[in-house]
Amino acid sequence: LKRVHSSLAPCALAIATPYQACRGTSMAPQHQRLPTEEHPDPEDARSAFLPQPARAGAEPDTRQVCRGRVALAVFAGLGVLVLACGGAFCLSQGVFCFQPDSMSGVSRVGEDPRRTGANAAMLQKSLVEDLHRGKRAGTQGGQATSQSSQGQARLVGVASADGQAHSEQPRSSAEALGNPLNVDIPAAFFEAKAGNSGPLGYLHLCKGKVEGCKPTYDDECYGPGSVCYNTWQDVWDWGSQIPEGQWNGTLWRGHELGTGFLSPYLWVGRGIEPLAALGILPSQHAAIRPVLEKIWGTGGKNSAEYRQTEDMVRESSQEFLADRKKNGLRVDMSGDVMAWVHQLLYKKAFKRDINFTEGKTFMSLQLKFLSLALQSETEPAMAKVPSLLPSLRAQVASIVRSYEPMVQELYADDLAGMDCSPSKSCVTQLASTILDAFLLAGGVSLTVSINAGLALLFSTAEPTGTPYAGDEVVESPPEAWLTWGNPFPEMAYERGQELQFYWEVLRYFAPVGSVPSWTRPVKCAELSEQQTQKLQRDGGRSLPCAPGSPNLTTGIPEVNQYTGGAGHTYPVLPVAMRDPAKFGPDANSFKIRSLEVYKWSVGFGEMADNSKVANGRMNRSCPGKGLALMIGSQFFEVFDKQDWAAPRDSANITFSQGSKPFHTGFTLSSKQMVSDCAELCPSASTFPELSKACTSTKQQCRSRKDGEVPPRE
Repeated sequence: LKRVHSSLAPCALAIATPYQACRGTSMAPQHQRLPTEEHPDPEDARSAFLPQPARAGAEPDTRQVCRGRVALAVFAGLGVLVLACGGAFCLSQGVFCFQPDSMSGVSRVGEDPRRTGANAAMLQKSLVEDLHRGKRAGTQGGQATSQSSQGQARLVGVASADGQAHSEQPRSSAEALGNPLNVDIPAAFFEAKAGNSGPLGYLHLCKGKVEGCKPTYDDECYGPGSVCYNTWQDVWDWGSQIPEGQWNGTLWRGHELGTGFLSPYLWVGRGIEPLAALGILPSQHAAIRPVLEKIWGTGGKNSAEYRQTEDMVRESSQEFLADRKKNGLRVDMSGDVMAWVHQLLYKKAFKRDINFTEGKTFMSLQLKFLSLALQSETEPAMAKVPSLLPSLRAQVASIVRSYEPMVQELYADDLAGMDCSPSKSCVTQLASTILDAFLLAGGVSLTVSINAGLALLFSTAEPTGTPYAGDEVVESPPEAWLTWGNPFPEMAYERGQELQFYWEVLRYFAPVGSVPSWTRPVKCAELSEQQTQKLQRDGGRSLPCAPGSPNLTTGIPEVNQYTGGAGHTYPVLPVAMRDPAKFGPDANSFKIRSLEVYKWSVGFGEMADNSKVANGRMNRSCPGKGLALMIGSQFFEVFDKQDWAAPRDSANITFSQGSKPFHTGFTLSSKQMVSDCAELCPSASTFPELSKACTSTKQQCRSRKDGEVPPRE
């Protein structure tokens, strides 16, 4: 990390010098204006800085970077140095633009961004493809990320050696320059860490042996000042403190999802404060928690609500699979399950139907949102530069506003008398939270787990089983464990075992990495650490940071998510779900187990419930646990493997030990489709020989059908 930091110093100088030269020039924005909640401007929403094709080896056009004569001269002199750092940096109208080599260039200052729509589409496609292929940006263009062999970069909390989350070292390139542009570029530039990648996945925290695994700290966890609790008992003991700790102000929840940070800029314009999903105030959470349980709940086992929900899920599963038998079932993050899951969750929340095409449309937004919101993913630099996000931000804010009338209609009585200040209203707060559930929570977890279940039923990749038993420390796991064969060699379950099968998928491939908290909140952008701490109050009366000074160009306030806090604690759910103390000596194997064993689950955050705190309103377990189990089990009850042809690329469906269950997406064609010469072939670019053989078989099939003589009457 020190070497990385040293290597970036010339880049910092290259940026700082021309910036100082530019300070005397006009910084007035020419075309960018932040769409507000009251006045969304679709023209402004399209006016993002979008990448333009660049000639290979081209020098940065200094005329497009700064317009001061001094700046031009300085940029010309430092151009070679900037290129040597690996990326093209520009300072345009007070906006710090980071452009790594993996992107195609920077848009020109003064150019009409509406003419760059094709490049925007190319950018979105590239981001989505990178996300699905598991590619991560490396150390380039000033983005210093350390990577594992699987290439997943991880943002980390920041702390000093004594565990306190403050340091004399700059945490970001903006801070290194005195934060001249008021843009919070995260500490990942200097100290990123691979979180759940590598041959052992999350189990790297225990070197493969979960039994008796001690808590891990600092770089052995997720960065300086962090602590990871790994065994079931440690996770349960820590997690059970979360409701009371957050209610009484001794614990603070940031804007985080699993083991990654979320970009606050994508929550601007929704009408909520703080700009957060899971990190809303305790008072706000207490106000809407009962309504969330109502929305995502299924009722008692024998209740009319339960039967109605079960019938809805079964009918939806039947319709979806019947349609897919005619058109094929794409099994991947960008496949068909995600669109169907959104259909189902939308109906559960709003009592309204949307069709599969509408689900696909939302899925496109969802994939783009995931690729930009999760700062521990694809391009953290781009996710943190607000000027790249106005279109997506405005679109998301518009969706929240479209949800508000339905929330008012369905849940106004439940929210009556509730206070969600400083957000606009509890209706807005709930609408935003429902959208977050679609985009980030159930909309993702259900997709990942159902897809993983399908992969287990069709993968013929070798070797099968588990690469390690988990009963001994593995110091140097082989790289081959990154792409292992099917951990479920039986590739089938008996009728009546659907719930057990789905539970085991959730246990073995736990979709939620963690539910992190801090023992001291990160510092508000314009307050001291001591002043920030005073905002933490007992009885659910904690206050948010006041909005920082807005950037003159973007209008977005500075938001600090990393520095000045302490005790960044991760209860690591995937590791705890493989603890032999609760799941038996074969906990590291995938097998059909008794339902009784899943009473020890912590995968839904079950340990974070306490009905004695705020009458249960501070419970932090997943309010949709019962619904998720119902959807998964009903899907695999309706799904009949015998209806589907084995995918031609089944031997290539390999599995990881980390958060992404399997590597290669695949397509299922029903046996009826094959009979009708309508089989969906593997990708010609990925599997050329398999694609060629499939295409030939389809041609022969059509020839046979064309040559058939209809029977005489």
